[in-house]
Amino acid sequence: MKDNKKERDQELALSQVKKSVDQVYDGIMGNALFILVNIHILVFLLFAEPDNLAVYYLLMAVVMIPLYPAYTALYVALRGTGEDKRSIYKRFFDGYRKQFKKTVVLGTLGSFFTAFMLYNSLFFSIIDQSGMRRAVDILLVFVLMFLLGLVPIIAEEKGTLKDHLKEMEKKLFQGVLRGAAALVLLFVSIYFGRLLIFPLIIGFSLAAYAQRVLYKHQKDRDFSEKQEANKKTRK
Repeated sequence: MKDNKKERDQELALSQVKKSVDQVYDGIMGNALFILVNIHILVFLLFAEPDNLAVYYLLMAVVMIPLYPAYTALYVALRGTGEDKRSIYKRFFDGYRKQFKKTVVLGTLGSFFTAFMLYNSLFFSIIDQSGMRRAVDILLVFVLMFLLGLVPIIAEEKGTLKDHLKEMEKKLFQGVLRGAAALVLLFVSIYFGRLLIFPLIIGFSLAAYAQRVLYKHQKDRDFSEKQEANKKTRK
């Protein structure tokens, strides 16, 4: 009896270790796929030298369009860890293909808005209008948090883009909070990636994992509240 219990404990421990290893592996490989799909952005930032600043930011907006579809695909791929037996590569590109129509619209709007706001932020900085520059920066950060917070809804729920936006509106605070967590992790990964390679190896995946955890917590909480409301109604 004791031997059987010991074997079950060992199997459970091995299962937990395997799950953790799979998560780390998928995180690293998913992160690499995200960077690979967007490698043209790095090439642009390193070598693009247009004479006109407005043209530079316009081109930047164009090259940034795939960022949003790729990040959504990364979220979809990591969501399947431990459940979907397909490889991380297949999950990533399948998620990219299935969500492309929705995410490319948001990616286009988001990239052009980001480039426009960065251009304005630079302009207000040059003319020494710090108040306007801060207002532009705050608005940009909020929009980025909103777009990032929308990713789990697109990846997890069925419906049109309009349906997803309505769902995001209902839980705006929680959505923006998810987006803020992801934005901080993405910023830290990129900023410290200049000094240490580790943040770039796993950082983008950590942002997606964080959103996954927060979104799952929100859904579990909503489900519990719904059950409690049903019990009160029956009484």
